[in-house]
Order: sequence, then C-alpha cells, then structure tokens
Amino acid sequence: MKKLLGILLSIVSFSSIYAQNDKFTSVQEVPGKQVYVMPGNLSPCCYVLIDGKLKLTQKDKKHTYTITDRSYKVDYELYLYKKENYLVLKGGQDIFFLKDTDSPLYLSLLRNESLWNDYVKDLNNSYTFLDIKKGYQYHKSNTTVCYDNLSRLKWTGFYFGENDVTLKAEEVTETGLSENSFVVSNTKYKSLKDIVFIHKDNIKPYVTKYEERLVKEKRDREIKDSIYNRRLRLAIATKDMSFGDEDDETKVSEGDTIAIFNYNDTINKFIGRFHFISIRLEDEDIKFLDSQMSSNSVDKNYLMSKKNEGIDERFEVAYEYDNERTKQWLEELRGRIKAYENRIAYMKSHQIFITKAGYNYDDDQFGMSYDIYNCFNKTIKYVEITLTCYNNVGDVQRDYFGYSTKKVRGIGPIEPGDGGSYSWEKIFWDEYDVIKNCRITAIRFIFKDGTSKAFSGYANIRKHFTSDAWSQDD
Repeated sequence: MKKLLGILLSIVSFSSIYAQNDKFTSVQEVPGKQVYVMPGNLSPCCYVLIDGKLKLTQKDKKHTYTITDRSYKVDYELYLYKKENYLVLKGGQDIFFLKDTDSPLYLSLLRNESLWNDYVKDLNNSYTFLDIKKGYQYHKSNTTVCYDNLSRLKWTGFYFGENDVTLKAEEVTETGLSENSFVVSNTKYKSLKDIVFIHKDNIKPYVTKYEERLVKEKRDREIKDSIYNRRLRLAIATKDMSFGDEDDETKVSEGDTIAIFNYNDTINKFIGRFHFISIRLEDEDIKFLDSQMSSNSVDKNYLMSKKNEGIDERFEVAYEYDNERTKQWLEELRGRIKAYENRIAYMKSHQIFITKAGYNYDDDQFGMSYDIYNCFNKTIKYVEITLTCYNNVGDVQRDYFGYSTKKVRGIGPIEPGDGGSYSWEKIFWDEYDVIKNCRITAIRFIFKDGTSKAFSGYANIRKHFTSDAWSQDD
C-alpha cells in the first residue's frame, strides 16, 4: 500500500511541474529536441555555413536571417568546427549553428517545444471533456453535447507567449468534425482543471445524471403511451385508393400519410382518418412508418393487440392530426387553384395561345408539334400555322426540295379555356444539315362563327408563347 501511495504521489508531483520546466540549463539537454527560439538578439552568436565555413549571420552582408520567434529541430549530435562544438538548428530550408561556449547568450531564449508537444498529447489522452455550464465562455451553444453537460474536446496545439503558453482546443462532434475552437492560457487551464476541463475518468457523475434523465423520459413516454394511448400511429398508403361514392368521393394516393387509430378484428381491417373521414384499410393497403426502417412494426402490433381498448383517446389524437393536416392540404390546394386562375387570367388578358412547342425528328426529316390554348371567347374551328426555316446566320433557308415555308392546319373544335395538341411529321427535309430552326411566321385562328383572328411575324407571335413553351432552343 505504501509503495502504491508513493507511486501516486510521484505522479501527482510530476503532473504539477509538467510542462513548466521547458527551459534548458545546459547545452547537453538540447540535442534531439524540438525547440522554439523566443524573440531576442542572437546575431552575435548565430552562425551559418557558407562555402564550408561557419560565419556569423551579422557578417553576411548579402542576406538577412531570421532565427527568433520560430521552431527548429536540433540535431542529436553537436557539430565540430575548428575544435568548437555547435548546436545545429534545422527549420524548413534554414540551418543555423550556435556555439557551445556562447550558451549564456542564447540558452535563455530556447524553449523545449518537445515537452509541450508531449503535454498536448497527454491532454488528448486525459482532459477530453468540457463542462459546458461552468465553461460557458469556451462553449459554442450548438456544439454536439455528450451526457447533457459535457462536450468533447480535442487539444490541437499551443503557442508561446512572453510569460505563458497558450493552449489551442476545439469542441468536436461525435464524428470528429470541429464545431468551435478556442484558446486558453496554460495558467488559466491549470486553475480550471477538474472544474471546467474534465478528465475522462471523472465523467461518471455526468453519465449517471444523463442516464437517469433518459430513464425518466422513457418512463414518461410509457405513462403517456399507456392503455389510454395518445400516441399517434402513422402509415403510408401503398397504392391509389378511393372511398365513398361518386358524389362524395375521397381519394388516397400512393405515398399519402394516414393517421391510424384502431384495428377492427371483426372485419380484419385498420381504421384511419384521412381528409375529415374515417376509412377502412386492408393490411396490404398501408405500411406503418415505424416499419420503414425495419421489418417489424410496433405500432401495428400494438393496435392489433389493443383492438377497441383506448379507441376514444386514439381517435381524438388522429382526429386532431388529420384536421390540421387536411386544413394545411386545403390551403395548399387553394393556393395552387389561385395560382392556376391567375395564370389563366394572364393568358387570356395577354392572349397567350401556345403553351408547348417542339420538333419531331425522323433522320433528315422533321416536323413540328404545338399545344394550343384557346384564350379567346369563341370556339376555335381551325388553326392555320405558317412555318419558315432559318439557317445559322438567321437567313431564310430552303430545305432539300426547295421549300422554305409551309402551311399546316389543325382541326378543332377547341372551346374557350380548353386546349388542343397538334403534331405534324416530315414537313421539311434537311439532307445537308443547313436548317438551324423552324419558326411560326404566321398563325390564323378560324372560329366556329366564321370569324377569324390572325397574327404575323415571329417576334410578335413569340410574345404569345408561355415562357416554358419550348422544350428546346428555338
């Protein structure tokens, strides 16, 4: 026991001085270390190797050297030059030499960066949690929370200051993605250790409280979801269905969500609410939401086991849910109807009569197709369309047989507010691939009462297209 106590005391003692004695007392302690050179004047004792000879940096008039405020790796062996030993500092492309006997000039500026690297590694193996209530100044509110009052930490590094070392850390998600970064001085960290920064071996109280809360929430759900069940059971329609008669028909589309509140074992059907009515459903008509991720459905089995027990409470929940969903659906439907009415009003006021246009290709031959909307107040009997071909530079272009223009006719009737689709094949023959596009250059509507209305010029007629009429560039 005494031996174990001695070991524990030695660990505590080591931890208390760890990463504080980061200064060197002799040159012999420096080789093999990662060091940081603090700001100061090292020009009188800093050498560089030029043409095989060591020269003081201040005597090299051709170059300016920066050695302080930087990190270096020190060679394991001292460099011998003219019977003098030198420390060799390597940082990036730079190599500097410090004479052993000049140590009083530079030793106080060297910091043991290796020791701090180990210090950060130790933090990542020990103090890996932040108490988000006590350490609110470091915590980001939307960071992933572990055990309610803890968030996970990752110590990412440090940097030296004149009188202290500043530690860098991140709050991270369960997947390791950083959510928030912050810095804390080492002195501040040590004062907050085990208060704000929590050791991984000391999180049991947090875990216990977290588990107690989960147990309570589970129990609360069980009470709420007791025999008088008020939990909503939702299912997805697996096919299109209709209920009621023609005068009062309710249609359910595949994929619609239905609130299921009962299972009637006398008819072997589930009962659900959809758009203000109760409907009967076969087992194969629906798939419960909770079974989307697995083959088993707790909701389905629960309803089949309860039958009519607690049906009133379940119906109330399904009724309220369906009312809200149906009201929302009706609002969306009214919105679509209003948008359609506005579109129709616009088309009539602006005489928009072509809602779709496209080409019909058959090798070197092509025709045209159009959807015509009757934006007029009379019934259309015939639609006569004049088509003209153009080449890449915008000039009228003849086809293989010498035709640049042809007229086609569509037969009605098209009542006001209705539409008609027309397609003509093999109108032009583009054997040499010289026709870029084909455009309507005239259109004439002949009405049932014998009158007519004509439009000419592609630019003018294009104004009477819907914005999405063309399926491809015309």
